Amino acid sequence: MDSERALPILKQVIERRDPCSVELRRKAMFLVSQKRGADVENILLKSAREDPDREVRAQAIFWLSQVNTERAVTALDSILIGSSDRELQEKAIFGSANALSCSILVARSSARRWTTFTFEAKRVRWIASWMAAVRSAIGGRSPAPWWKRT
Repeated sequence: MDSERALPILKQVIERRDPCSVELRRKAMFLVSQKRGADVENILLKSAREDPDREVRAQAIFWLSQVNTERAVTALDSILIGSSDRELQEKAIFGSANALSCSILVARSSARRWTTFTFEAKRVRWIASWMAAVRSAIGGRSPAPWWKRT
């Protein structure tokens, strides 16, 4: 099936709100994200704001960060400021780093300067936890730092 015919069907799946369609909506979100166009951005925006399933909203936020438009950055900004869900706020922070620029979020208002600090702190913690996971996965300790090597 070609992309133009598939998108309306995927949109119908994502717009369903019954509990039985949660898994379908999650799969459809990925398929929609692989397409390009204004319709895709609209579907992602609507899902990020309105879908009752937290995982679908999280996926929409992630894929929205790949769109790279001012509208997407504005949506990520509104999720960051307006959402009470901490996990979705964190996804919006990381998503905004992938989008046009995190500095756009900060430049909007001097009152939002904390966004840069929050983003940097989260990024550092994420990198540290990733490195710890890699170290434990390879089953050893990390090598000595360069200044301690003999």
